[in-house]
Amino acid sequence: PKLLPVSKPTTIGSGPNKIVLYPVRSATGQMMMTWFPESHILYTAEMAQPLGPNHTFLFPQSLWELMESVKSNQLPVEKIIGMHMSSTQWSLLVKTVDAAVAGEPPPKIHD
Repeated sequence: PKLLPVSKPTTIGSGPNKIVLYPVRSATGQMMMTWFPESHILYTAEMAQPLGPNHTFLFPQSLWELMESVKSNQLPVEKIIGMHMSSTQWSLLVKTVDAAVAGEPPPKIHD
């Protein structure tokens, strides 16, 4: 294996199979997100976990950190996937953060 430090956006491959690794600097722990630019999908690793009560996201702070990293890197995310999550609309993550900021209950991910 070839180990590479990721201290800035790092591109692997090219064309439709290209992926870009991004360190998440605002996270409370060292995290990384993986961007698939051709399909507008973001792999969130463990930052977005849909394992909360009533099928909601856990850890609103991590969701906010992820959202801020996406904004700062100007990524046009449409869907997210993660370690414990199938394809989910990005807008649901944004709604969950907005609800947390407003002190409201989070929306369900899946019924």
